[in-house]
Amino acid sequence: MRKPIAATLRPQFTWLILLLLSIGAARLLAGHYLTGVHDERLRGLDDARQANQRMLRDLTDIDTAALRYQLTGDPAYLEAFRAGSADYPVARSAALRAAPDDRTRVLVRDQDQAAQRWLAQVALPISALPAGRPGVDADRSARGKDLFDAILTANTAVTAAVEDTQKTTTAAYRRTGRVLEAALALLSLVPALIAVRVYRSVRRLLTPPPRTPRDPLDEPPTIAPFGEPAVHDLDMPTGGGRIAGALPDHVHRL
Repeated sequence: MRKPIAATLRPQFTWLILLLLSIGAARLLAGHYLTGVHDERLRGLDDARQANQRMLRDLTDIDTAALRYQLTGDPAYLEAFRAGSADYPVARSAALRAAPDDRTRVLVRDQDQAAQRWLAQVALPISALPAGRPGVDADRSARGKDLFDAILTANTAVTAAVEDTQKTTTAAYRRTGRVLEAALALLSLVPALIAVRVYRSVRRLLTPPPRTPRDPLDEPPTIAPFGEPAVHDLDMPTGGGRIAGALPDHVHRL
């Protein structure tokens, strides 16, 4: 006896629905996770970029204040000098903390070393000059320009390293996304195979079974027309012969 169609197809439909839901959930969760990791990485790179810019901004403020104090001797410019000098260590610590890798961290330290040379040889000696006495020194100005150019070069190297890391991070994110989509596409073949199996099961269940040939003994007896003898009355063996004399005349004539 055949099982009911619903009972036969229920497990297959259940597996099909579970697989489809699992694939959809995996795509959603994996995509959300990858996007979250990528966004967090980009935020860290943006922090490193801003900290590097803050270092340069503080050093630029110090340089501007030192040059103006050197030219004018006005102690008011020393306020900006002290403000930049106080904020610079904070910016340096933030840049080292936000550096995305060892390479960038080394470049931040190189920039700090260039800044320390410039501070020690140019900026701090200028700030120590007596107020009200401009002290223009051509040699110091030239040396200061060269040392500050070294700071600019180191700062640019840090920015380039952060940009390279961002490009690498974005490329890795896209590559991982393509691999994930390919894996999910292969996994989607499983529901397709189950759907094919369900189709075959439905087709098999809806196809009627083949009819078997019936036994001749099961055939109903032939009913003769009214007034005519039945077929089985015409062919009844009795020993070695047939009962022919009992047949009507019109049967013999046939």
